[in-house]
Amino acid sequence: MAPRWIGPVGFAPTMASDDDLFGSPKCCYVEELRRSGLERASTGKRVRAAKCVRRMAAQQGKQEQMKRICASIADLPWQFGPKRLPLLGAVLVGAFLVSLSGCSGSGGIPNLTQAAPPLPGNATYIGPGMSEPRYSHTATPLEDGSVLIIGGTDEIHLTALDLVEIFDQSARVDLGQPVPESIAGDFIDQDIDGNLITMINGGRFFHTASLINNSENVLIVGGTTSDFFGISIEPSEIYDPQTRTFAATNLQIDPDDDIEDARARHNALRLSNGRILVTGGQLSQTIVVPVGGGGFGGVLTQEARPSTETVEIFDPATLSFSPAIDNTGQPADLTTSRGRSAHTSAQWAGIDGTLNTGDDVYGFLGGFMTLSAISLGAPDDFFPWNPITTKLTSMDYYDTVSGTMNLAQGLVLARRVNDPIAINIGQDHPTTPFGDPGVNNIVFIMGGDSDQTCPAGAPAVGEGTTDRGELVVATFTGFGPSNGVRFAKVPEALLIQLNCLVPIVSSTFANSHEQAIQACCGEFSRSRTGAVLMDMFRTYDGQPFISSVIVTGGGIDCTPTPGGCAQEIVGFCGGEIRGFSFFDPFYDIANTATDAQPHNFDTIVAPLTPGPAPWDWVDNGTALNPLGVRGTVLLYDANIPSDGIAGFADGSPVVQMTQGRCMHTLTRVPGEDGLIGTLDDRVVAIGGTGQYLPIFGDDALSLSCEIFLPPDAGIIAP
Repeated sequence: MAPRWIGPVGFAPTMASDDDLFGSPKCCYVEELRRSGLERASTGKRVRAAKCVRRMAAQQGKQEQMKRICASIADLPWQFGPKRLPLLGAVLVGAFLVSLSGCSGSGGIPNLTQAAPPLPGNATYIGPGMSEPRYSHTATPLEDGSVLIIGGTDEIHLTALDLVEIFDQSARVDLGQPVPESIAGDFIDQDIDGNLITMINGGRFFHTASLINNSENVLIVGGTTSDFFGISIEPSEIYDPQTRTFAATNLQIDPDDDIEDARARHNALRLSNGRILVTGGQLSQTIVVPVGGGGFGGVLTQEARPSTETVEIFDPATLSFSPAIDNTGQPADLTTSRGRSAHTSAQWAGIDGTLNTGDDVYGFLGGFMTLSAISLGAPDDFFPWNPITTKLTSMDYYDTVSGTMNLAQGLVLARRVNDPIAINIGQDHPTTPFGDPGVNNIVFIMGGDSDQTCPAGAPAVGEGTTDRGELVVATFTGFGPSNGVRFAKVPEALLIQLNCLVPIVSSTFANSHEQAIQACCGEFSRSRTGAVLMDMFRTYDGQPFISSVIVTGGGIDCTPTPGGCAQEIVGFCGGEIRGFSFFDPFYDIANTATDAQPHNFDTIVAPLTPGPAPWDWVDNGTALNPLGVRGTVLLYDANIPSDGIAGFADGSPVVQMTQGRCMHTLTRVPGEDGLIGTLDDRVVAIGGTGQYLPIFGDDALSLSCEIFLPPDAGIIAP
């Protein structure tokens, strides 16, 4: 085959002798550069192309050709300087540094397609703007560190958006465009052929987006197009990151193999075997009601959106859905009589103490249950704050060994609807700072609200209203079904959720985002937000260690006020939250301070009485909570307590976003090193709106992206 030129003007004169090296779909980035021209390509695109060539060349044994191609792609007319990672150059683009991979072909080089510019930590930065600002969307982290944004609305949930966007924090800011505070980043809305990325079956929200096929593709299931007028969407779609489309022929789901019960406000959870378990949600049904009598009657039709108990499993190997059945052939449906909707899920390690193995246990909690459609008592829309629904306090759990769905006996949880959050605190670090195993059998539950006409923080049964999180611990006897699993909740009296100086809310009371709301000192709720598990550098008796904390930011403060819901709507101690907080499972303020009402910090009086160090746990362990973990929710502020009481509730300025937001997403993304899962990871808040009550959303925020750098994610001194 005669040699040919690779790419248009902009590439160095490099020739290839094998079309296979560049014609493969896996080298779509090279094809994209060929079409667009190197001089207009972002650094991220160049690096992706170089990495793609290197991978394909290694597979085809064409190392020398790879080196020439890589050299031409990376031959940039910019200055190079030192950086803290080996084998890397720091490319000066305008006034900032971004990372660029070399083409040495050596292993272990970080994923520089998502390496971010260095910025000071413990601060937030306005990021790039979305092509279509939105809320109630999903944000799925992809394998390369970018974030896939699917669906959502920008019109109080009356319509849905079909444009798909990809957050690429390393993308170069186009010439002539304003540089955001984050310095780099962009939202990509075109596929590799330059066409807008849109879903085949139109827009949707209240859907799920799940990674499949070893995290290479994304499965989109269910949802609706409108709160009032929409129906549950049946066709599922699969996103292909190689082409940035939903049209890959090898990823099309046959209509006969698609989900049997179209649903919205459901939950989709990836099991350890790679399959997706789809539970509950709301169906779309039309009921025919006879009217009149004596032969002169007729019929009326009534729309219903009842909750469902059905469970289906998606198999990525066959691209098909099937009803979930246990080992005896019986349906593995939810145990509640009419299912549940708007719920969340969690994962506990099984008796082997290791996550993502064959004996993991999966829980489904929160949400609500409606009456059946035939009763004519089911809601006829997907709108929240419906007083006729039953808010659930039970938890179902799925046993992967037997394939059964079971009720967690004796476990009574707070009623949580509207984006409740449940995260395994030992997902990344399964041991305590002292090396004790079992942390991956503890789940922290937070957020959500009561879903009433005037939503309040999640109410706990028999305890009035509480805005505290909940810790649920799984232990195993080794005998009986599910290895004798038992679930126990750490009593609220021992689980301290302290937020003295609430992260600033956007309200008439707080007219400055730098102003601390002393009047709201104490516990507060967060509804309509997300949370991510992050690594954090902590100390114990001066000894450093890295542990996981659960980070959240933004949302709605549904703390009850003396004036009731009307007072919350106008914004007095209620509104869109701007600040960030984190749950540290091993920092126990109850050991550190006492006041007139032990374990009740609503009326803290400073200075607190010093007690034992927060790490010097008293004997908190029990048979159902062997590690005695309790934890505390702390604020990200200028003085974060770590090894002692210093910095706790001291009035330091709170780290916060430029504006409050709710119905947004929070996603963990790589930091300066380009690697996910390290101390310098960041949190990106995407989308959102500034209104929750009395209408369900408003205009989408024009500042559609803000990036939070925790204290450990800042610039590292040379």
